[in-house]
Amino acid sequence: MPQVILYQFAVSPFCDKVRRVLAYKNIPFETYEWPLAEVPRIQERNPTGKLPFIEWDGQIIADSTDIALAVEERVPEPPLIPADPVERALALALEDWADESLYFYEMCLRFGEEDFDRTFLKVARTLPEEMRAAIAPMLRENFRHVTATQGVGRKPKDQLVRDVDRLFSVIECLQQRTGFVVGDSLSLADIAIVCQAECITDSRIGADALARRPALQEYFRRVDALTHAQRV
Repeated sequence: MPQVILYQFAVSPFCDKVRRVLAYKNIPFETYEWPLAEVPRIQERNPTGKLPFIEWDGQIIADSTDIALAVEERVPEPPLIPADPVERALALALEDWADESLYFYEMCLRFGEEDFDRTFLKVARTLPEEMRAAIAPMLRENFRHVTATQGVGRKPKDQLVRDVDRLFSVIECLQQRTGFVVGDSLSLADIAIVCQAECITDSRIGADALARRPALQEYFRRVDALTHAQRV
C-alpha cells in the first residue's frame, strides 16, 4: 500500500473530506496536524500555502478536489466518481457547489459572533492561553472580512436562518430517492456536501435547522458510517 501523510487542520471541512475519501478507499494514512502558529511555513511544502495537502510516496498533491481525483485514479475501487457521464458531471458539480457555496455558510456561522469562541477553541486548543488571546481577534476579523467580501457575511441573521433551511431542504430532497445525492451509491458529492453541512450544524442556526429534519439526520449518519467519519 502507498505511504500517505495528510497535512491538515483537523477542524477544516476540506481536511475532513480528504480523511473520508482515504478511509472509504481503505487507504492507510497518517495525519500531521499543522501548528496554527506555523501557518506561513505551509508554503514551503505546498506553494498555494493552503491545507489540506497529502504526501503520497513522496509526491505532494494539494487541494481537496485534486486529492480526491488523484486517489480515485490510483485506487478506483470502491468508486467515488460515477461511471455514467451525466452522473459523473452531476457529482462533480455538486461537489463544487458544496466547496464553493456551503463552505461560506459554515465559515460565516461557525466563526460568526454567536459561535466563534467555541469553534476557535477547536482550532487553537494546542496553543498556550496567551497566544490564543493574541490570535483570536485577528482570526475573528479575517473570517468577518472574507465572508463579508464574498457576500454571505453581510446577510442578517434572519436571512441566514432562511438560507440554511433552504439549503438543507435541497440536500434532503436530493438524497430522498436512493439515499444518496447522485445515483444509488456513495459519491464524492455526498462526502463534500456532508463535510460542509455538518460543519454548518456546529452553529446554533445549523443545529436548529437540522433538528427539524430527521431524514437529513439519517443521511448524515449514513454517509458518516460509510466514510468512517472522525469529525472534530
